[in-house]
Amino acid sequence: MARVLLIGFFLMMLIIGMTMSESDADGAEGNDGVDAAGGNDGADAAGGNGGADGADGNGGAAGADGNDGTDGADGNDGTDGDDSDGSSGGRRRRRNKGKDEVFTWQQNVGAGSPVTKSAQVLANKGVIIIKSKDDDLDNLGFEQSTTTYDYSTGTSVVAIQPKGRGPCFLLEESLSYSEILDGVRQLSGTVAAKSPEISLDGTGTPLTNEDANLIFKANPEIKQTCGRGNVIVLAEPGDLPPSEGETKEIKVLTYDAELTIVAPAGRRAAAVKRFRSRVTLRNRSSYNGNQTNVIGSSQRRFSRVDEKADSRRFSWQQDLGSDRSAEKSVIVQGDDLIVTVESLDVNLSKFGFNASITTYDFTRGSGVVVMRKRVRGACYLTDEALSYRDIVDGAAQLNGTLAGRTAQVTLDGTNQSLSRTERNALFRSNPALRLPCRLRTIIPAVEPGALPSYNGTTTELKFLTFDGEITIITRSTGTD
Repeated sequence: MARVLLIGFFLMMLIIGMTMSESDADGAEGNDGVDAAGGNDGADAAGGNGGADGADGNGGAAGADGNDGTDGADGNDGTDGDDSDGSSGGRRRRRNKGKDEVFTWQQNVGAGSPVTKSAQVLANKGVIIIKSKDDDLDNLGFEQSTTTYDYSTGTSVVAIQPKGRGPCFLLEESLSYSEILDGVRQLSGTVAAKSPEISLDGTGTPLTNEDANLIFKANPEIKQTCGRGNVIVLAEPGDLPPSEGETKEIKVLTYDAELTIVAPAGRRAAAVKRFRSRVTLRNRSSYNGNQTNVIGSSQRRFSRVDEKADSRRFSWQQDLGSDRSAEKSVIVQGDDLIVTVESLDVNLSKFGFNASITTYDFTRGSGVVVMRKRVRGACYLTDEALSYRDIVDGAAQLNGTLAGRTAQVTLDGTNQSLSRTERNALFRSNPALRLPCRLRTIIPAVEPGALPSYNGTTTELKFLTFDGEITIITRSTGTD
C-alpha cells in the first residue's frame, strides 16, 4: 500500500512539473519557448549557455537580441505581452499591469513597397518601443530591430537592438516623450513618408559591466531590450579615432530615421577593445552636468534639467548684437553646487547659435564646465574662472532684465575624445557628469594654440554660456 501511494505521489509531481514546463515554454509571448528573451534554450536565448558566439562571449548563438525569431530582445509584440528579464533564467515577467497602447503604420523607405512599423506605449512608464520587424526589410538592405525610447527617469535613453548577433547601441534622443507619443498616434494607420538618413559611429569600446548595470538599474526597460550582450554608446562620425579593424554598416529604422550604424565586423568584433589616445588630463580641462525633459513655455520646451523642489530659476533676455536677443535661464539646484544654463530659445538657430545646455560643477571647489548641444553631439569640457557665488548672484541680478552682450571667446575642440580610463576618472571625480555625458563622447575644449594644428575639415559650434558667446572649432562630422 505504501509503495502504491509513493508511486501515485511521484506521478502527481511529474504531471505538475510537465504543466509548469509547458507554461514556461511559452516564453515572452506565451507561444514559443525558443523565442523567450533570457530563456535557457541555449541556441537562441539571450545569455543562454548553449552557444559559443553570443555578443558577450558566453551567450547563445543568436547573440544580444535574445533570439532568432521576429521579436528580438523585447520578447513580445503584443499590447500587453510578457518579457523575460535577462537575469531571471527565462522566468516570465509581466512588463506592465496597465493598458498599453499599440500603433501600427506603413513606412516608405524609398524603394519597393512600404514596410510595417509599430509602436508600443507602455502604460504609466514613460517608455515607447518601436519595432521594425517587416520580413521585406532584409531585401531592402535593413535589419529588423527594436528601438526603446525610455524617459522613465526624466532623461532620454534610447536602446537600439538589431536582430541577430551583435551589441546593443545606446544614444540620447533630442525629441521629448510627448513629441514621440503624439507622433506615433498621428502615424497610426497611415503610410508615412521616407525618414531622414542618419549615420552614427558604433565602433566605440563597449561599456564596462559597472557602467552598463548603472544604466540598467535606472532604466529596466533598456535592460530588457539589450539583454546580456555588449552595450556601445553611439557617437557622431569623426568623434572617435578611426577603427583599427574591419567595420560593417548596419541599417535600421528608428522612430524618425533611417539609421546607418558603422559597427565592428565579425562575430566577436563587438568585444574587441579599441585603441584610444593616451593624451593626459593635463590639457583636458574640466567637466559637469544634470538634465531632464519638458517644462512648459515655447522658449523652455526642451528643458533637460530635473528641477528639484528647492531649485531656483532665473531667466532674462541676452543681447546678441544687431538688435537680436534670446532667452537664457539659469537653474540652481538647491545647495548641491551645480548650476545649469539653458540657452534653448527657438530663435537661436536664426542667429547662428546652437540650442544648448551648459552645466557648471563646483562640488570640488574649482569650476568644471560641460557644454553640449540640445541634439546629439559631444560634451565639450572646459574650466571656469568664475566662482559658484559669482554665477548665482549674477543670475539673480540679471533675472527679468535685458542683459548686455557678453564676451566672445573661441576654443579648440579638435582634441581626441577621452579614453575609457579618463572618462571613468572624470565620473568618479565629478559624479554629476555621468548623467549628461554618459551617452556622448567627451572632448576637452582648450585655448587656441594648445593643440597641434588639425588639418582636416572643421565646423564651428556656437554656444551661449552664462557669461560668454563661445565658438568651438570642432572636427567636421557632416551632421553639424
